[in-house]
Amino acid sequence: MLPAGCAAAIFAGLEIVTMIALIGAIVAECVGLENGPGMLIQGKDLSMDVAGQFPVLLILSAIGLALNARVTVVLRRVLSWDASGAGNGAITGRRP
Repeated sequence: MLPAGCAAAIFAGLEIVTMIALIGAIVAECVGLENGPGMLIQGKDLSMDVAGQFPVLLILSAIGLALNARVTVVLRRVLSWDASGAGNGAITGRRP
């Protein structure tokens, strides 16, 4: 059993961690793998194909937005009872 105010802080941290995990995965692909979005961006950078980098960045941005939306949905379901408003977008700044 967690204290009442603890759940909002956990979900705030979860929102931050999902974005950091996505950035870490991309950096790891640049360093250690031979294929993937990170390596594709790096290859386009080496060939100076700036226009080729934008579709990859848009796809990665969409993945980041989807991950954030998933965390927000779980947050609203778990904290719908919270009187502080954390379940209504107070942490994310978005209202339903």
